[in-house]
Amino acid sequence: MSRKHVATVAAVTLALALAACGPAPEDTPQRATPVRVAEVERASLAAGIRAVGTIAPSEEVRLSFKVGGVVSSIAVEAGDRVREGQALASLARDEVEAAVAQAQAALEKTERDLARGEALLADEVATREQVEDLRTAREVAAAGLRAARFNARFATITAPQDGLVLHRLAEPGELVGAGQPVLVVGNTAGGWIVRAQLPDRDVVRVSPGDPARVTLDAFPGRTFEARVTEVSSAAHPATGTYAIKLAIDPQGL
Repeated sequence: MSRKHVATVAAVTLALALAACGPAPEDTPQRATPVRVAEVERASLAAGIRAVGTIAPSEEVRLSFKVGGVVSSIAVEAGDRVREGQALASLARDEVEAAVAQAQAALEKTERDLARGEALLADEVATREQVEDLRTAREVAAAGLRAARFNARFATITAPQDGLVLHRLAEPGELVGAGQPVLVVGNTAGGWIVRAQLPDRDVVRVSPGDPARVTLDAFPGRTFEARVTEVSSAAHPATGTYAIKLAIDPQGL
């Protein structure tokens, strides 16, 4: 409770005591009026705030492909539990493998050109500068092959840790761009949070660190201790409500 509320309670209590102890009218026999004095204590003047929210892992990772392409397969659905290193989705391999083959062929050509140039240099037909240019071209081609192979490895999405699939954002046969989220996976080892929305009349009464109790449909009859960790400072433009986040005590789960 704020100090303003405490002061209000104290003022009301004091006014009632003075009225009881005031002088009696002249035509009324005076008699002692018993007065009980009690110490003012802090008390909550408002009922608790109730809100409906959604529960989710505290850490979320948006997974995507390194390169764009056509989605070949997605092996999981929202709500599935996954293990670290598990293959979750992949791109069609045709284009990816073609890029690797093209880079491999380019490297082999530059190696042949360099070998020919070094032979001509030995016969004093080619210059050293020409051979150095051929050597540079081979290094560039080798780097291109490494990049193509790297991209090919990331044409498959694997789970970065044990967790839970929260959202599936693409389907097989869909064309996705590089970096476009395909799956959202939550790390369940990091704990659970609840996201809720409050109107302005309630959000002003909530601060980070405030205790809370959470009930879940999945666990009827059970109550979990939680604590407010975030309170939005701006309202959602569409709903006019303020987002809050609560961390559930991991000991209770």
